[in-house]
Amino acid sequence: MSREDVLFATIEAGGGHLATARAMEAAVRSIRPGLRLRVSDYMLELGLFRQDRQHKRLWRSMLRRPWLIRSGQTVLDALPAATRAWHRISLREFAVRAAADLNGAGTSLVVANHGWLATGLTLARQLYGLESRVLVFATEPLDASALWSVPAAEHVIAPSAAARADLIRLGVPAASVSTVGYPVGPDFLQPAPARRQADPLRVLVSLGGEGIGGDPVRMLRLLSGRGWQATVLCGRNEALLRRLAGSEPAPGLGSVMAKQERMRPSTGAGFTSHWDSQPRTHFPHVPLTNP
Repeated sequence: MSREDVLFATIEAGGGHLATARAMEAAVRSIRPGLRLRVSDYMLELGLFRQDRQHKRLWRSMLRRPWLIRSGQTVLDALPAATRAWHRISLREFAVRAAADLNGAGTSLVVANHGWLATGLTLARQLYGLESRVLVFATEPLDASALWSVPAAEHVIAPSAAARADLIRLGVPAASVSTVGYPVGPDFLQPAPARRQADPLRVLVSLGGEGIGGDPVRMLRLLSGRGWQATVLCGRNEALLRRLAGSEPAPGLGSVMAKQERMRPSTGAGFTSHWDSQPRTHFPHVPLTNP
């Protein structure tokens, strides 16, 4: 018997990848409860400890310097063919191991929500006999970089029309890209309690990111000035947490991954991005909207 029917393969470099993998797993489980589903930090599971550790350390270092992320994405996007070639070379060992593991496990479908996994698993199908079908979910909700540019991918899901357009511009065939929206966990979709007219509108704001810049306190004061009550989630951003802890109005602090119950009483939308002077769409949390 196979190990699982569907594997949601991710790299836990930030909460956004893990959160979307868990959200997709939960959605499929609610529709097809009989399927065997599993979420995996897959590069780590395959024993590629050095590569996994280096990637996570590099990403966390870049999160503290958002300008490096913007600059790096600009370079990647300017040379998409070179980006793809480098990734194919550097991910060959992963592709070989993944093909052997998944074929041995009898996994029917792999859903990859990290650009490296998208490249590596596509390479495994092309060159190393991977039999599992591979579906790529590009986690960038508003844009997509050349990290996701895998023209040979079997199929790619984009969370927005803008992200789909970027993928096509970067070389992914239009017929291979669908737009389906951004997955959120079931706890974020619970209806908010009835609100009296006199009660303030409660809004959950996920500033996220480990880089910090701009003036989030000013943004929160603008919300307060409109009569809205903001609850802010900061994830691992200790600098942001310290900065906001003494602000007025004092927001709630915590992690989206650990504090999903905070969303239930909220009636507004939550926003997530690195909070720096030019926010981009590298998301360490789950963006969410409450009906």
